[in-house]
Amino acid sequence: MNFTTEPIRSHVPSFRRWAIWVGGLLALFFAFKTLTTIHLTSLWQDELRSVEKSFQNSLLLIFHVLRQDVHPPFYYVALWMTGQVFGKSAIVLRGFSFLFYILTAISLAFACWTWGRSRLAVAIAALLAVALPFTIRYAVEGKGYTLLTFTICLAILHRLRLLRGQSSAAIPCMLCWSAAALTHYYGMGLLLIQSLFDWHRGFRSW
Repeated sequence: MNFTTEPIRSHVPSFRRWAIWVGGLLALFFAFKTLTTIHLTSLWQDELRSVEKSFQNSLLLIFHVLRQDVHPPFYYVALWMTGQVFGKSAIVLRGFSFLFYILTAISLAFACWTWGRSRLAVAIAALLAVALPFTIRYAVEGKGYTLLTFTICLAILHRLRLLRGQSSAAIPCMLCWSAAALTHYYGMGLLLIQSLFDWHRGFRSW
């Protein structure tokens, strides 16, 4: 007597699929919740300093102010350009940070997808990028930290492409690392360390 067995197909979604949906929905929740906090507090001292440096009448005045400052100019120039288009206000100042908070989550999630093609890794990366306490804190603060993390994550994305042998990623990788270095000295330190490691390993393509 021959018996044939067929795999039993469960109509209940797998744990992995549930984890992806839950991670994605939580990421959207944290992003929306963070957006609602833009108006909750008034500008504090460091944010007022960002306003003083960035919302000048011309780029020449920005560089004149930055001559007495210790920070690189990329964030302030980018914020000045944004202010020229959308106006010089607290909402623009903090909205600029929120925008790059979201773009950081997208670029980090895309980097995970590029490397491993894992939807679960994408959901977890996006969730971590928007839900960690320090990312939430800086997401609506008028300082350059979200721009810094975005340029670093974008540089990592192109770095992964380089490690896969895609030589066309060399120039974008260089530009993103340079933008990070020109945003904050922390970005400059990461660039120098990465360059040192690459030189030690003989990796010269970028």
